[in-house]
Amino acid sequence: MHGLVDFALFVVTIALFLHDNPLALLFLLADVLHTIIVFYKLITEQERDGQGRLVCLASTPV
Repeated sequence: MHGLVDFALFVVTIALFLHDNPLALLFLLADVLHTIIVFYKLITEQERDGQGRLVCLASTPV
């Protein structure tokens, strides 16, 4: 789901930039903020997959 939101924000941002709309910067900021939040949740292992399971980082063998 986050991928679709991120992609939609990206497409809208590009379309607004192409039409010289001042809202493009707002959508760009929203896209960057969304990406940072999802990245943080992934690296702190707080994000869940589509089936509700926590997404864990790959463990390295000792």
